[in-house]
Amino acid sequence: EPDFLLGPVARRAMREQRARLLTFPSGRPPETGISPASSRWLREAGATSVALLPVVVAGRTVALATTATCRGNPPADEGDLGLLQDVFQQMSGP
Repeated sequence: EPDFLLGPVARRAMREQRARLLTFPSGRPPETGISPASSRWLREAGATSVALLPVVVAGRTVALATTATCRGNPPADEGDLGLLQDVFQQMSGP
């Protein structure tokens, strides 16, 4: 298995230049939509959510930032996602 592999949800977030938030029970990420390596890591970390945020500069997606809420902490919500988007928007500006 490659060291780095994007799942369908990450590829879609990058293609559409739109943030995604996945929430799930502690250590039980979805079985589809994310790469096997990511799923394994999220299970082992006891993750409850993962946010995927495309970093867009001059209309092009140049990176994908990913955050996870782990160790059984409450999952991120839409407010958290909005804050993260604001932070990464500031980073991609002049």
